[in-house]
Amino acid sequence: AWGPMIEALEAFEKQQAVLAVFGIVQPGEFRPPEVARLFQERVSEARSGDMRLYRASGPGGEQLGVAFEVNGKGRNGDVFGILALRPDRQTIRGLSFYRHKETPGYGGRIGTPWFSAKFEGKPIIGPDGTPGFGVSLRKPGPRTVDAITGATQTTYNVVDVINERIRQFMAGGRELTAVEIELPQNVSSDIGLSIGVPDLARPTGKPRPPLMVPEGTANIALGCPVAASDDMPIIGELAQVTDGVKEAGFGNFVELMDGLQWVQVDLGQPSEVYAVVFWHEHEEPRVYYDVIVRLADDAEFTRNVRTVFNNDRDGSAGLGTGDDLHYVDNFEGKLVLVGGEVARSVRLYSSGNNIEDVNRYTEVEVYGRPAEP
Repeated sequence: AWGPMIEALEAFEKQQAVLAVFGIVQPGEFRPPEVARLFQERVSEARSGDMRLYRASGPGGEQLGVAFEVNGKGRNGDVFGILALRPDRQTIRGLSFYRHKETPGYGGRIGTPWFSAKFEGKPIIGPDGTPGFGVSLRKPGPRTVDAITGATQTTYNVVDVINERIRQFMAGGRELTAVEIELPQNVSSDIGLSIGVPDLARPTGKPRPPLMVPEGTANIALGCPVAASDDMPIIGELAQVTDGVKEAGFGNFVELMDGLQWVQVDLGQPSEVYAVVFWHEHEEPRVYYDVIVRLADDAEFTRNVRTVFNNDRDGSAGLGTGDDLHYVDNFEGKLVLVGGEVARSVRLYSSGNNIEDVNRYTEVEVYGRPAEP
């Protein structure tokens, strides 16, 4: 007899948590009818594999990001939470464990703003491409979370739940397998540490770990048609962008005009996209400006256009201000994790580099697989 009331309360708790991690409401601010109204107006639901995603918008329609459930086993029972990412889909915006059975005053602190603040602003992917966090018993760092005093086991359990859901999110809700990205020869001994570009990501000095993606994922861009804002390249032909040749040197790249330019790969059908890897011109270290990667559901690039990487720090490209860092273009290329977004076309922007104003592309790879009906 109490079933409908319990279900309504659980729905209210979840909806309130989703709105809270996006900063739309504060817990306890509104009663259930108002929370339900705001949820309907500001949140849309979608699925990625077996995961339910929540996309939220601001009062002006601007995208606030995407969220997903982080449910699993705590120390004393099941925990239920929501983790929200910023629009870049790589930085944590908010976290809320809205229901749990952990000990009050100890493990129960996972449900407090104090615990959630440990995660806010942290990237879900490390510099080496590894998703998730570790637990620190002493001093927290950019890839670790300080353990709760007196509740270390609860901290470990909850962080394991978060890490598992992050890995599942990045894999579109499926089991992962390793895919090796074949790299060209490294012909540049200088890794570019002396380049005087602000907001520059520091090279790790370590090989990139294997790309973890669902089984059946491959480079589906190989041989696909390529379009560009400059349809008459200064050097090369657009087909070279997806011909599989990644080696540095003249004859292997396409050179477009000065200013903001783009190349676009048509995958030919709706596809689950898990990563985009691209090489501009890596014979010598360069930093390309206004590097933006966008997806669309059609070949004309008009339907459901969204951005998955943007290091245009000043918004000069007119596609929004980006939070991603500049990087040194080298033989490893730039890896952008996408997380199983379904798209047909991938478009990549740039606006010259720190050496000259032209835009060069050696190769673009898109790791994905045909989308399920």
